[in-house]
Amino acid sequence: MKKHLPWYALTLIGLYGNLFSVSAQIPKTDLNLVKQELEMTSYVADPDAGAVIISDYGEAYIEEVAGSLQLRYTKYKRVKIFKESAFDITEVEIPYYDEQSAEKVVGLRGETYFLEGNKVKSYEMTKKDIIEEDLGEGWKNIKFTLPQVKEGSVFEYSYQVISQNFSYIKPWYFQQYYPVAHSEYQTRIPEWFTFLPLFKGGLPLTDRKVSHYTRTLTATNFNRPVYGNPGGGSINQSMIYKGEAAAYIMDNIPGFVREPFMTTPADHLASLEFQLQSVQYPQEPVKPVLGSWGELAKNYMNAPSFGMRLNNGQVRRLTKDLPLEGKTAEEKARLIFDFVRSYMKWNEEFNDLAVNPLNTALDRKEGTSGELNLILLDMLREAGISANPVLVSTRKHGRVQQIFPLARQFNHVIVLVKTEAGEVLLDAIDDFMPFGMLPESDLNDMGFVVDEIQPDWVNIRPQHKQSVTYMINVKMDEEGVISGSFSHNSNGYAAAINRYRLSTLDKNEKEFIQKYITEEWTDIEITETALKAYDDLAKPMEVSFKISGTDYVNVAGDFIYFQPLLSVATTENPFKLKTRTYPVDFATPIHEKYVLNLFIPAGYAVEELPKATRVLLPNNGGTFFYQAKVTENVLQLVSEISINQTLFLPEEYEYIKGFFEMIVAKHGEQIVFKKAE
Repeated sequence: MKKHLPWYALTLIGLYGNLFSVSAQIPKTDLNLVKQELEMTSYVADPDAGAVIISDYGEAYIEEVAGSLQLRYTKYKRVKIFKESAFDITEVEIPYYDEQSAEKVVGLRGETYFLEGNKVKSYEMTKKDIIEEDLGEGWKNIKFTLPQVKEGSVFEYSYQVISQNFSYIKPWYFQQYYPVAHSEYQTRIPEWFTFLPLFKGGLPLTDRKVSHYTRTLTATNFNRPVYGNPGGGSINQSMIYKGEAAAYIMDNIPGFVREPFMTTPADHLASLEFQLQSVQYPQEPVKPVLGSWGELAKNYMNAPSFGMRLNNGQVRRLTKDLPLEGKTAEEKARLIFDFVRSYMKWNEEFNDLAVNPLNTALDRKEGTSGELNLILLDMLREAGISANPVLVSTRKHGRVQQIFPLARQFNHVIVLVKTEAGEVLLDAIDDFMPFGMLPESDLNDMGFVVDEIQPDWVNIRPQHKQSVTYMINVKMDEEGVISGSFSHNSNGYAAAINRYRLSTLDKNEKEFIQKYITEEWTDIEITETALKAYDDLAKPMEVSFKISGTDYVNVAGDFIYFQPLLSVATTENPFKLKTRTYPVDFATPIHEKYVLNLFIPAGYAVEELPKATRVLLPNNGGTFFYQAKVTENVLQLVSEISINQTLFLPEEYEYIKGFFEMIVAKHGEQIVFKKAE
């Protein structure tokens, strides 16, 4: 049976089919088609979507204007709104670099369409709808919200950015947080420039079209020597050049849905970036733009805000005051690491450079991540310890592409230290990480070791787990009241997280317990709270207390129904998507253990006990063990979850999703007690 496209799909193709031509221009608005779009009530490919981006079209053309080259970036977007929840898509920002008029935004327009009776009406965006901000350091930002948008509206906007910097082609995101019917990015690049395209995301292009063109560049006011004079008159000089035009097309793109355990969405959205590789003007040799990683290392060490900040006099004085005499390299490194963290406060700004002189940061006792870690590096070297800076990109900043030796990929710097016991990576920004444990934000695959002689890469892998153990020792009476002790023991990354949480609560363990452990409890009394090993970062941290109450117990006649893991177990699958086009990235290995010892009420016996379960992920990626057994009048239940593999590829998604489905199902099972006859 032949399938027919719905009328609104035909509408989209009819209106935007011309975009498939490499020579396409921004489509003109056809009110007849707008009317059909306004009558749409949902998007066939995603009926639950709050909006659909009908067309997202862009151009990046490097062309001659008045005898010189410019990069003209054009943007056109057309959206259909179905639900009020999607109104955020009506808010638009256009950042641009205004220093010495390097960029300017022109031709900004926007319009919202709606039906009045059977006729199409519209509101045009006016100047009062537009706000311009000064972001500092030459950057400005234009913000606007499309006017009078409501459920059922269609809106469109377009603008052009004219840039004198034709070495940078803006990236293009085919995939967005709402489904996209058609996305297209066209480029036109003269033969003098070689750009490398870089595709990201797990979705393929629908089409890519390439053609070649020939143009004439006419340079005016061209000064040349005239016989008898060193400087002559002006002439017009024409030059014929060739170029390549390309169209990158993607259709029917699903909206990007964020799930837990991922790095920044920019790593995974279907997108296209361009990096200038080389330039060759007529009758000149090829000039590489991309240098080497070795050159980048030298540039950093010679930079006023990086390598030239080192060998600081105040750092030398502080180092000499430390009791380092007679200590090993590791002992010295530990002492300096603790000193920097106690002396300095991180201002929560990531930077791979020391924006201010180290003296300024030391006087303020506060600084960026770059300033804190360059102080750490300088002190380590002053103490005679072998140490190098390591450039990293945090998880929210994005993964580093090793084919591009570009400084802009990095937003943070840490320190690689060599001791008798081996190499260790240090980061001074987190007060709750023990020596040798990096903050989770750093765990982003690789770091670049800045060494002028031998630059290198270092794996940034977690050396510790996120480990939690719950121990519940209680008795139950025939009224369903449970009473006894409860302890929450955290180690590794879990301990660091909980120490931070406690610090925000002034170390008040009662508030911590209420907020992070017993928040969902309604009928259990908490007494005799205790906190252990808060200040000793090398040890697990423990919070313990006494409990008494009837939460998670239901008495019905001769039966008692008990939810054995209270509210602390995993009871919801974090993975909701049917398929996932980006990896599951846990950052750290995870270990969670729940142990329950319950004295069964006198006169009762277990009527129904959950069956023992053991689940293994492929390649020892993780295990789930669950067992409940009765010995005399004591019920013991053990649930243990281990995730050893920190990264699961999209093709492994079904395994990890199914793994958590089994955990949730098992943790939801009750234990049934029956009164003996």
